[in-house]
Amino acid sequence: MITSDWSDYLNIGTSSANIDISKHRSFKIQCILDILEGCKYHCPGCFVKKKHNYHDSALDNVLSLNIDHMDDLVLGPTDFFGADNILQILEDPRMIELCRSVEGIQHNTSIDGDVTDDFVKDVISYLESNEVYTNLNYDVQIAVDVYKTLHDPEYQSLIDERFDIFEKSSLKYEVSLLANIDKSIVGIDNIQKFVSQRWNTVLEYVPSIMRSSKPEKIKSALDAWKTYKTNYNIHTDNSHKSFNHIILNFNKDKIYLAPFIYENGAVYTEDYRVHTITLDAVYSKYQEMVEWQYENAGETCKGCDYLSQCVTHLIPFFTTTTLNERDYCPLNTDLL
Repeated sequence: MITSDWSDYLNIGTSSANIDISKHRSFKIQCILDILEGCKYHCPGCFVKKKHNYHDSALDNVLSLNIDHMDDLVLGPTDFFGADNILQILEDPRMIELCRSVEGIQHNTSIDGDVTDDFVKDVISYLESNEVYTNLNYDVQIAVDVYKTLHDPEYQSLIDERFDIFEKSSLKYEVSLLANIDKSIVGIDNIQKFVSQRWNTVLEYVPSIMRSSKPEKIKSALDAWKTYKTNYNIHTDNSHKSFNHIILNFNKDKIYLAPFIYENGAVYTEDYRVHTITLDAVYSKYQEMVEWQYENAGETCKGCDYLSQCVTHLIPFFTTTTLNERDYCPLNTDLL
């Protein structure tokens, strides 16, 4: 079945997750597992590594943290249904144990003939046959070509078919469309309106570009994106993965704190690494980065009303240490 979790956003322009900061009663940690192997697609703006992602220690590392308030688990970095090892991971007893501690799984999927609907149904059937997986919510983003989504009837039909599969499943699905932040789609108008009217959902944007090893390429893409009025910006929700949230990336046998710029970001450098796999080390590293930002943020940041929110998203840390920009804002604050 498809839930109506996006109805609040579509009707009143804000998410039901936009809770006043004073009303939060727990501090959550979200774990992003880069363990899926293989992808059949070539999506614009994608910098994901398709092979050699899986490491056997990743699941052990998550479990060893013994997190009390764990947010939905994110499985990536490649296509959930198109990954060569998806069933192997779902059958792993450690994955099943981990999913007893969360309310849901977030993952991406793509559409075209390279991954058949039959295989998608096979994976869903396995999930439906396992008691642990049937109790979860599934937050799914369908990665799309934005131009084809607007203009290609055959492509639109493929999206329809994927929605139909989720609707007929007994699992609880929240479904949105997804595009990478990329210069090629800057300026495409009316896409959010079209998506909301046809599929009753939104088109989300993710910064895959942050995986690039070239700071100038990242900044160029973010500069272009700042000019694009997408009519969708999760930063308008000042409680979304900010003051009560830490995001962790699990890559190979290592753990990294994740910045949040339009969505979860992946930067696998020593600046973000948590060297000891304990919760105390996670909190200490996060607090160290927060304090560093208040001391070292540029004048633009220090004079901005959104400084505290951006600090919890590790944005000044990212712009200074990763982009080598002392006084730079990657967001269009006029849209906040």
